[in-house]
Amino acid sequence: MVTTFVGMFLGLVLGTLVAGPAGGVLGIMIGGVSGMLWSTGSSAVLRARQGARLVREQQRLLCMPKGQVAMATFVRDAQNGQWLDVERCSLCTPEGEVGCEKRCLLLMRDTLPGRTHPVERRQPATA
Repeated sequence: MVTTFVGMFLGLVLGTLVAGPAGGVLGIMIGGVSGMLWSTGSSAVLRARQGARLVREQQRLLCMPKGQVAMATFVRDAQNGQWLDVERCSLCTPEGEVGCEKRCLLLMRDTLPGRTHPVERRQPATA
């Protein structure tokens, strides 16, 4: 979302400098589209950070290309909650080799916010 607004602002500034007010309006439109494309492209290739703690979570969801309900195991970063990958899918054969486009991962990123792993609370030491 922020990337879209930054693209719109840069398009406004550059368009106004180059072609005046009409160029500014055109720059806003081109900058907004560029910002949306940039944010979509960069979120599609998220990778786990080195040494990050990963959490696996199973979800039932509709596989749009196959039109069937699937049980999929998603991997997410425990610290920031970002959905990173699909590890297993009940509609793939074998289940551990997910060779599709992983549209369900994009669906998860759009519908379920990234959840951080619940913090384990330690009991206070009693003397």
